[in-house]
Amino acid sequence: MQDWAWEIAESNRLDEYLTAYQSGELTDDERFTLMEIIMQAFEDLPAPLDSDPRWEATLMILDSNIDLHAYTVWYWSDLEDELEDECWRVTPYLRRLVERHQARIIAN
Repeated sequence: MQDWAWEIAESNRLDEYLTAYQSGELTDDERFTLMEIIMQAFEDLPAPLDSDPRWEATLMILDSNIDLHAYTVWYWSDLEDELEDECWRVTPYLRRLVERHQARIIAN
C-alpha cells in the first residue's frame, strides 16, 4: 500500500490521533508517522481549519518540534506550487512555519 499514512487517515479520529501523539508513549518515528496521518485528517476535515482549536494546537506542536517535523512541514507547504487554489487546505499555515524556521527546514 503506497502512501499508507495518508490512506488510513480519518478526520473523525483527530482527537484520538492527537491524544496518542501527546501521550509521551511514542517514539520519534511513531510521532513522525502519526503527524503525517494528522495532517491528512485535517486536510480531509469538512470544517474550516481556522475554527478548529485542534488545528491551532497542531500548529503549535509542529512549531515546537520543528526538527522532528521539518519534512512534514516542507512537504505540506507545497512550495513548488505557487498557485493558492491548487494547494492543500493546510498549505498556507505551513508556509508560515517554513518562513519562521527556514534555516532548520532547509538543513533537514
